Amino acid sequence: MISGRVIHFLLPGKTQVGAATGTIATDLINGRTTSGLDQSIQLMGLSVDASHCAVTNDGSGSLTLINMSQHTCVSGDPLHPSDQHALKDGDWVVFGKTFDRHV
Repeated sequence: MISGRVIHFLLPGKTQVGAATGTIATDLINGRTTSGLDQSIQLMGLSVDASHCAVTNDGSGSLTLINMSQHTCVSGDPLHPSDQHALKDGDWVVFGKTFDRHV
C-alpha cells in the first residue's frame, strides 16, 4: 500500500534523498518542522537508506536519478546500486520496499 506521495520541486543542481533519523524522525512524526537537515529530502519508510539516492537537475529540464540503494524503483522497474536513470515526465519513483502497484 502506498503510504503517501511527495511532490518536491527540484532546483538546478543535486538533491540528496535519504532517511530521516533521530530527532528529525521524531519531529516529523509529531508534525514539527525541522531545520538543518543533512539531506535535501528526508523520508521515513521501510528500507529507506540514509543516503538513498540523488537527483540532478541540469537546469534545462533534464533530471537524472543516481541510485545508491538496493530498494529503488522507477515506474515499477527496480534499479541497482550505482545505476543512473534519466527521469521522464510521468515517471514515479519508489523509495524503500513498500508499495502498491495498480494495473
